[in-house]
Amino acid sequence: MGVNNRKRSDLTYSYGNDGEGFYGFYCPYVNHIRICVNECKTVGRLTSTFIHEYTHYLQPVTTKYASANAEFGYWNNPFEVEARKMEKKLNRYLLSDLRGKMSK
Repeated sequence: MGVNNRKRSDLTYSYGNDGEGFYGFYCPYVNHIRICVNECKTVGRLTSTFIHEYTHYLQPVTTKYASANAEFGYWNNPFEVEARKMEKKLNRYLLSDLRGKMSK
């Protein structure tokens, strides 16, 4: 998927049980992905959430996300549309790779 060379700090991530109604989030101010494992009931949901949030890491969310959200709404926000598209496109490959590594 790539690396965002515009970021001044390394991307970090963590997992926790703090999500009420959402699977995860990306905070561009500290360059951190948080996955809410209590909401991700399957490995597939967990991996697709990571892909979704990683897509946000690659996007210019600090400068353009809010205005796109105001104009289009959350579900039609082009950044959200792209993140959902990447989930669908890449999740089966990621799951297949994980299965292959687990069987070794």
